[in-house]
Amino acid sequence: MNNKTLLIIEALFSPIIAALAILQIISYDIGIALILFSFSPALFPAIAENHRKKIGWNVHSTLITMVGEWVILFIFLTMGLIVSVFITAFLSVMWTILLAQSFMYGGGK
Repeated sequence: MNNKTLLIIEALFSPIIAALAILQIISYDIGIALILFSFSPALFPAIAENHRKKIGWNVHSTLITMVGEWVILFIFLTMGLIVSVFITAFLSVMWTILLAQSFMYGGGK
């Protein structure tokens, strides 16, 4: 599969999942979880690269994103979106690691 095809698939994934949820083919919980999970592959290489190169991302942007993830997790929990809670918990931990790396390795201020 070439890069152009992969880019098209990635661009269409979230709208297709959203349409499936709106049409009630899948639950909103599953739809939200799938869309959120599609963000996670980028975080693994980022954490590994930061560790290998001893660099950190910008403290402000990682802090804002990390806090936002934990708030969204709480909202999903109160709404009873259990699958989304687990995916968001995973993403929250990943962003917490990125924030810790920002402090450890002196990420941009």
